[in-house]
Amino acid sequence: MDAVGTNRRGWLAAVGLTLIAGSVWLAASAGIDSLGISISTALEGSPGAPARDRPSCQDVSGDQYKWHSVELAMSPDSEATTHVGSAKLVASTAKAPTQLHWSSDLGVDAVLLHSRAETKIRRFDSERFFERHEVGDTSELTKVTFCYDLELTVNKDANPALTRVYEWDIRETVEPSQWRLSKDEQGVSTYRVEVSRDSGTDSGWRVTGTITIDNLTPSNAVIDEVVDMTSDGVAAQIDCGVELPGYVLESGASLSCEYQTRLSDDASRSATALVRTSGPVEGASASAHIDFASAQVEEVADSVYVTASTGRSWTFDKSDTITYERTFRCDEDAGLHPSAVRIDGTDLRSSTSVSIDCQPTPTERTAARPSER
Repeated sequence: MDAVGTNRRGWLAAVGLTLIAGSVWLAASAGIDSLGISISTALEGSPGAPARDRPSCQDVSGDQYKWHSVELAMSPDSEATTHVGSAKLVASTAKAPTQLHWSSDLGVDAVLLHSRAETKIRRFDSERFFERHEVGDTSELTKVTFCYDLELTVNKDANPALTRVYEWDIRETVEPSQWRLSKDEQGVSTYRVEVSRDSGTDSGWRVTGTITIDNLTPSNAVIDEVVDMTSDGVAAQIDCGVELPGYVLESGASLSCEYQTRLSDDASRSATALVRTSGPVEGASASAHIDFASAQVEEVADSVYVTASTGRSWTFDKSDTITYERTFRCDEDAGLHPSAVRIDGTDLRSSTSVSIDCQPTPTERTAARPSER
């Protein structure tokens, strides 16, 4: 969280620089810790150096920050636990013979590893909630000091969503559309109903979520403001359900704030929630990535109901084609037979028709000739 700097007792934190002063000497180096994720600094006391000459958390932080500390006495192949407010800290030498493993509910800024001969400091570039450190022989490790500042713990999630509206079209055709039939002859026409749906048009991009504020410190916190803003400068609407500024979040308590942000497009972006406080407990922030590739999609008109004038009906949830047949017979079906289909709730429709021409039989034509003379 903080860069390595000069502290108030004048110890130098410069790469490759060694200072000998009485029984304490400093060998500071910026490097990669056992997990490859921290900045390491080592302050070592010569064998037999008194405990009062060992560095403290405030020595490590300097005048810029007010760090607090909590200590755990260690022994080989053991586990020790302590609490800061409602936050639990656990350190163990039982998992590996040369390593110290620890975890904390509270963000830790630095760890002081005390042996009989020396104190080694691991100061982190950002707060840690768990780590492991190479300590050599764990039987030499006598005490671990955790350095922390009093600040809230903030978490947030981000749930992107959008609205997708579909457009539809419909077309009806028939084959054959004309019949010339004699009496008692019949013909079968095939109707084809084609319904198409586009890929949808997206709009209404938004992100919702919860900002969770935990006070794991032993002191009450005074929350004055909660803001949330995307990386492109769009502020969220936030409802914490309490009156701000001046809301007191007691030690061990939690506050949840619901937020919603309306966005102009589906570009990937991040959003950061910031909690501002007054008093001894500092505020904090948390960020979340917004990716609309996994967004919840509110679909509008994703399916349609189609009715036909012939009494048939169908439901479509994608582009599709259906066919059906009608049988026409002479003489009862002579004439024009119109047909129409429509998408319910819209003005979209299509129509076609079948013409039935019933021809006279040969007997009817012969019988008709005398009267035609």
